[in-house]
Amino acid sequence: MEVEKVILEHPNVHEVSVIGVPDPKYGEGIKAVCALKPKSKLTEQELIDFVAGKIARYKKPGYVQFVDSLPKKEDGSIDRVKVKEMYGAGPKKMIKRNK
Repeated sequence: MEVEKVILEHPNVHEVSVIGVPDPKYGEGIKAVCALKPKSKLTEQELIDFVAGKIARYKKPGYVQFVDSLPKKEDGSIDRVKVKEMYGAGPKKMIKRNK
């Protein structure tokens, strides 16, 4: 996915999964669930701004959540179904950032 490729260009991001989530304004929003590299720091807004500078602004995530690691399948790939189950909740469980 284009958004994931751009997020992975950030030097502090180890892995990412981008999912669609409920958005009270638009119906559906883009959420990036990211694991950072050890000892790295990054704010949600810094990541959103990084992405916005590289692809169309409407494609940037409106929500970002940092986690220790993403769930994996037996083959080691990211389990997108699990990511959606674990982190795809409504706005109450997400941090909304400026568009």
